[in-house]
Amino acid sequence: MIIPTIRPYQLLLWIGLPILLSVLVAFQSLPTPKPIVKTREYKQFRVVNDTATLFKHTQTKYNIHGEIIEYAVYEPNANRILKELKILKYNSQGLLVGIMVYNKDNALVWTEEYQYNNREQVTKSLQIDYMTAKPKKSYQTLAYDNAGRLLNSKSFNTNDIQIAEINKSYSDNGELLSSSEWSTNDNGDKASKKTIVIENQYNQIGQLTHSIRQQQLGKKKIKDIKIFENCAIVSWTKLENGKLVSHFENKQKDIVPEAKEYLIPPPIPAQENGELEYDDDKRDPLANIEHKAYRTVTRKTNKQGLLIKKIIREYNQVVEVIHYFYDEKDQLLRKRIFDKITTTEKEIRYRYDKHQNTVESKIYRNDSLAQKNVYNYEYYYQ
Repeated sequence: MIIPTIRPYQLLLWIGLPILLSVLVAFQSLPTPKPIVKTREYKQFRVVNDTATLFKHTQTKYNIHGEIIEYAVYEPNANRILKELKILKYNSQGLLVGIMVYNKDNALVWTEEYQYNNREQVTKSLQIDYMTAKPKKSYQTLAYDNAGRLLNSKSFNTNDIQIAEINKSYSDNGELLSSSEWSTNDNGDKASKKTIVIENQYNQIGQLTHSIRQQQLGKKKIKDIKIFENCAIVSWTKLENGKLVSHFENKQKDIVPEAKEYLIPPPIPAQENGELEYDDDKRDPLANIEHKAYRTVTRKTNKQGLLIKKIIREYNQVVEVIHYFYDEKDQLLRKRIFDKITTTEKEIRYRYDKHQNTVESKIYRNDSLAQKNVYNYEYYYQ
């Protein structure tokens, strides 16, 4: 009987082979990371009588960090003629430092540059218009407090004339105490000057209790006085040139009902300064005010937490119902929208690539194709 001789390297091979195979299987079972999009091309087609016409064509390029570096708009035809190109530049920290816009002739028509402080806050933005014989420059400057809140902003036109300014002050707790701003037209005409001043008061727990907003344009002066209790408006008085325009007051209901005439509160004016009032305790500001819900939205999800149905009501009447359908990968396949007022139906169908990015969506109105959107991608592969 002959006993075969096993050499050491053969023994190591037999022992290591199963381990190597198990490692390879383990690596194959790991999910492939989704690559970053490098280029995204978008085409929108309008479909009439089964004829598709290109309506919009754009292409967006991204860097390896997912930030937009180019955005091109093409003429809606088959010749791929460039209409406008926008290029975005970033510094080594990933902050946007410049935007350049080119026209269809590849001529630079507009730029914008940004400067930052050591906290990565924009301190200056500069715009240059190249559409004239001599480039025109306009710019804004910004200043912040130690907590990073905006304190001052100034805007200057192409003639280096100041045309706007904003100033803000805050309490030690970060509450906005006052905001004042003024602005003119682009030429800096004093007759067009508009001013807005806001003054706020808070209680000991940081709730807004009193707010006065004064606006002046020429000889017209508007003053809004608001009083809050538990973050709800209980009084709102509006004056124009010192004369009462409207007054709204919310009072607790009397135990014995009696006939009362309720005044409709005035519409909320647009806040040009962009300041909004929030309730950190997330209480409902309408809880103490008589109101009737205009629109309510009811949502239903499946076991996976995916939205499968949405019902929209206006004054308790169902106006729209939306159904959602998914594939085995939990990707949205179809969305059916029923308009209960016009009794029309719209359906959107989606198609995806292997990286779960949309490559096509079709919009049907009453079962007729009305619009088609096509997407093409180029990816960064590790």
